[in-house]
Amino acid sequence: RPLRNAFLNLRAIGPRFQRPRRMLRHPRERVLNSLATLLWEPDRLGDPAVRIRIGTDLGSHASDFSGFVDAYQKLWRSVR
Repeated sequence: RPLRNAFLNLRAIGPRFQRPRRMLRHPRERVLNSLATLLWEPDRLGDPAVRIRIGTDLGSHASDFSGFVDAYQKLWRSVR
């Protein structure tokens, strides 16, 4: 399955946002982990490390809540 997950991530997000270990996770896992942070811990977006992680998981350069929500919606449409 890791190889399949890597392919799905490349197709959904592209190569520029990939981190080797995260690439082996299914794209839905990445989307749902980001969703949990956006819904229940939006105040953590003030932490640069959290913004980088969510941006990487969603394949986005967003820097604010609404940008991450837009990126989430776009990626969710491609992996659901």
